[in-house]
Amino acid sequence: MAKVLQKQTFEAVLEKHENMNATGITIPFDVENVFGAKRFPVKASINGANYRRSVVRMGGEYMMGVPKAFRDAAGIKAGDNIVVTLERDTEPRVVKVPADLAESLKKASLKNVCEKLSFTHKRE
Repeated sequence: MAKVLQKQTFEAVLEKHENMNATGITIPFDVENVFGAKRFPVKASINGANYRRSVVRMGGEYMMGVPKAFRDAAGIKAGDNIVVTLERDTEPRVVKVPADLAESLKKASLKNVCEKLSFTHKRE
């Protein structure tokens, strides 16, 4: 296995999903070989705008979604050639639970169940 890196900069085209107002980039290298994992959280930077996402494998390629808020902050649109920096995100991902929901979870004895959920499910 190659040396595992924590940061990588590359050029990509911001691709638009054909049926939705969604965009993403195809990662142009073997993510598992470079980062040592197939799916992992990253800090992404484009044009000085930063955000946190996950790199995932879809249709045989490694990809990362680029949401509208991030596109707006970076001043980019579908079809643009962009320079992307990905860095492994090792900081904990925490969802702030609203006080009323936290109280309801306590009453229903569901707090432990909720704490075991993944970041994505907590966020939903």
